[in-house]
Amino acid sequence: MHTKYKLFEDIKERSDFLVKQLCEGVYTSQDVYSNNLLHLIHIYCELNPFIKDPDFIEWVRNKEPVALLEIAETGRIIMALQNFSQVFKKDII
Repeated sequence: MHTKYKLFEDIKERSDFLVKQLCEGVYTSQDVYSNNLLHLIHIYCELNPFIKDPDFIEWVRNKEPVALLEIAETGRIIMALQNFSQVFKKDII
């Protein structure tokens, strides 16, 4: 399980970096911001095999419960940003 967790942890670190970049970065173009968001979505999708493994999730829940909360929050951030981007497509703002 430790090897699997190391892979999980590496993916999580990359997603954490991009969340921080999206929150704190100074962007000069929407393209760069959008590119970073797309990278975050892609990295988050790499977590699917881990999330779908109930034994692994239970192991992480016991060993690193905060990691699961952070992954869940990252998913919510992605959903919020995707929803917000739909506002622009509909010319609401």
